[in-house]
Formats: sequence, structure tokens, C-alpha cells
Amino acid sequence: MNKKQSASAPGPADAGGEGESPNRRLGLAEAAVVIVIVVASAVLAAIGMPMVSVLKLLFGAGLIAAVVIVVIHTGVSHRILRALRALAGPTE
Repeated sequence: MNKKQSASAPGPADAGGEGESPNRRLGLAEAAVVIVIVVASAVLAAIGMPMVSVLKLLFGAGLIAAVVIVVIHTGVSHRILRALRALAGPTE
């Protein structure tokens, strides 16, 4: 495969016409949250918190972050808001 073929081949982001590239990097805010969680876990482990509790903290924070990112990037939040508006009734 030459360079011209590989450059013009459609990637996963081109297939649907919308969405982000699968190899998108973390933004500054997302990176800051990751750093704060890791530093907080290290401090808690250093002051004597049991390692199982620190790991539970990391797991919980990671799970919440994953759910938030999926909701934001898949547009589920817009669907939930539309459903809530429909359930609320007319806004007269």
C-alpha cells in the first residue's frame, strides 16, 4: 500500500460522517481530574489509609469518569433532557 492509498482510505471517524476520531487525546480539564485523583490516592495511601480503600476510590472515580465521558460523547444527555421535557408537559 502506498502513501496515497493510506491517506485517502476512510477511517472509523469518516465512516459515519460524524463523531470524533477514536484516538482523541484528553483535554486539559480531563487530564487535571486524572492527576488530582491519582495524587489524592497517593496521599491517602501515604497517610495510612488501607490499600483496598484506595483502590476502591480509584475504581469508583474511574467508573464515574467513564460513564460521564460516554454520556457526553454519545449524545445520550440530549435524549434524556428531551425525555424529561416531554414528561414535564407543555411549557405554556
